[in-house]
Amino acid sequence: MMRFAKWTGAGLSVLLFSLLTATNTFAQTSSIRGSVLDSTGNKIVYAMVSATNTATHVDAFGTTDESGTYKIESLPAGTYRMRAEVQGFEMPEMPNLDLGAGEEKQLDFTMTMLTSERLFRMTRPFFEWAESTWIGKTIRLHQYPFAVIEVFHLFGLTLLLGGIFMMSLRLFGFTMRDMPVPQVAKQLGWISFLGLVIMVTTGLSLFASEANKCYSSTMYWYKMAFFFPAAIFHFTLYRKVTRSANPQPFLRGLTGILALFLWFGVAVFGRAIGYF
Repeated sequence: MMRFAKWTGAGLSVLLFSLLTATNTFAQTSSIRGSVLDSTGNKIVYAMVSATNTATHVDAFGTTDESGTYKIESLPAGTYRMRAEVQGFEMPEMPNLDLGAGEEKQLDFTMTMLTSERLFRMTRPFFEWAESTWIGKTIRLHQYPFAVIEVFHLFGLTLLLGGIFMMSLRLFGFTMRDMPVPQVAKQLGWISFLGLVIMVTTGLSLFASEANKCYSSTMYWYKMAFFFPAAIFHFTLYRKVTRSANPQPFLRGLTGILALFLWFGVAVFGRAIGYF
């Protein structure tokens, strides 16, 4: 009986010592908290803040909540490189933040919006207006208009790409070599132009029905980044070269490559909008 009491007492002592040690160890961990604001003082939500221990190179992360605040806990004492990151803003960094055992430090970030992001956000009212137009509401609130318009949109895209593709083959010298370039351009030009008109007309209608979705889609902005240069190129250098009786071989080949690259870029990223 005495032996059982001794073993029980010893076990309880070990358990109590372990609990005290664990509590003491837990108390020695540190934390960093703060807020992330833009240059006008507005809170930034879902910004990621990272703390990298400069000795061990171990990373810890925190994310700002709806109030624009973050907290990174359970950090061992040491020196940390702090960084805040959110899309569209410059990423401020503090290379050396000393953190003592059991210490909680306050570190606030003020982020500067990139010029590209500022211009991007300036377009938001236009997107909201487009979606509120009668045509946008009509297409969005009914079952069949979007699908029908989409069919015509794809038909226009097919005409455009078909004409561009055949014209580029002639510019490369792969086909219709017995016909002068201007003659081929005259026969194919109206097909490409008709396809472009159909594509733009139907594209504007489809855009109005889901403008806010387009605003949030990276693929849409990639499509526009291809479309505007493609349209300008089509009515300037492309038209000049294809209407020239004796275009230089290098310029002729370059024109064909650029035409295919730009317009197929429009097609690829346009189709990707529905999947990303």
